Amino acid sequence: MELSIAIFGLAAALCWGAGDFSGGVATKRNGVMIVAIISQTIGLILLTAAAIAFSENIPSNTDLMLSAVAGLCGGAGLLALYHALSVEKMGFVAPVTAVWSALVPMAFGMITEGLPTINQFTGFAFAFAGVWLISRDENSQKIELERIKLPLIAGTGFGLFMTLIDQVQSSGIFWPLVGVRVATIPTFIIVAYYSKKLRIPGIKYLPLILLVGLLDTGKCILRACSKDRKA
Repeated sequence: MELSIAIFGLAAALCWGAGDFSGGVATKRNGVMIVAIISQTIGLILLTAAAIAFSENIPSNTDLMLSAVAGLCGGAGLLALYHALSVEKMGFVAPVTAVWSALVPMAFGMITEGLPTINQFTGFAFAFAGVWLISRDENSQKIELERIKLPLIAGTGFGLFMTLIDQVQSSGIFWPLVGVRVATIPTFIIVAYYSKKLRIPGIKYLPLILLVGLLDTGKCILRACSKDRKA
């Protein structure tokens, strides 16, 4: 059981890293909004098909509402991440986002379950030291707040997403994730429309954007599967 959890976790991390890289490349060439909309739509199609294929029961209204709120938080994080990747180096954005996204569930766990272990605190200490090293100004040794603003927003969004989606009581994996996409896609379209950033990407970039959608969906499914194995 523990081995399968580790395998799911590693596979999710691989999808996360590859998805971040692909998303960063895609947004530099097409803009943040259209990449987010198309990739989330791909996820909606795949997740709906999977939910039907596996005959999952539709979750309760409470679970669907939690999924939708989680989706809005994760969607905000995704937009911030893609924008950060389009203007900053991935080697800086990804680790700052990852560390901060882990802080939110940890804070929630401290409130609901008590303090983490010494080993967990030690791990976070090393992680935050790493964030300081890669985000500091080489001359003053101070953290460049402007550089980490978007990664912190992204990490907060992802952290809230993970915290909220873990509260879903449904035994299914795919329908809650469908609820996430149903909330994010219309929101992205509205934001893109009013910000006048809704534009059609070039045909040659569509395969890359589709890959982003596949990796993002795979990341969510694998993480949900690892959670299911713990239950």
